[in-house]
This record gives sequence, structure tokens and C-alpha cells, in this order.
Amino acid sequence: MDADEAVYTLIDRGFARAAVYNLTHGDFAGLGGDWQADPSDIQLLIDGFSDPDNAVDRGFTINGFQYTLEVRDETCFYCPSDAGTILFAHKNGGSVVLGEFTTGALSLKDAEVNVKEVAYAMAMKRP
Repeated sequence: MDADEAVYTLIDRGFARAAVYNLTHGDFAGLGGDWQADPSDIQLLIDGFSDPDNAVDRGFTINGFQYTLEVRDETCFYCPSDAGTILFAHKNGGSVVLGEFTTGALSLKDAEVNVKEVAYAMAMKRP
């Protein structure tokens, strides 16, 4: 699965916006659903994978919404916003898969599973 397929898969599964960020190139490899954030907008989130205290303490703005880091592990963040949207970010290899949805459009479990499945399919080069 390439970045564009990953984005469209997430949009088809109920996410309002989705993106794939390529860590090697420092830019988005795929965007969908009126994604308006620039690569610099997600830098705090990206840095949070290696320095989570930085992201937790400062929060970050993506697509015009202020997000806070609520739950994390080494590869996955769950971030609610101040405007009723939720962002999931999953790091897998050289990419970060991001999916943003309106609260209630998906269950948290479904959202997490979908983002992780897409990231895994990308890493394994599966269709």
C-alpha cells in the first residue's frame, strides 16, 4: 500500500482527514479530506515520538485545531482537540500515518485499529 492508498483507505473508513508523513523526506507523502496542515505544523507531534514530554507539555495545532496528547505508546498517539475532533498518529518505520475524525464518527477502538492496520500494510507493502 502506498501513501495515497493509505490516505484514501482511512477516508473511506470514516476519517474526515488523513495524511502520511515521510520521516526521511520531512514532508507529506499523501494527503486527503481537506488536510490543511503544513509539515511544520506536525513537528511537535513527530518530535513527541522521541520526546513525549515535549508534546504533552506544549500541545500542538493541526488543521486549525489545538490538540493535546492523551494516550501514547512508542508508536501510537491518541490526541483529542478543543473542537470535538480526535487525531490518531501511528509511527511505523519511516512514516507516520495520521487520521483525524469528528468525535462520534468512529469509536476510539475502530479508529486506532484502522490507523494501525493502514500503517502496517504500508510497512509490509501490502495492497
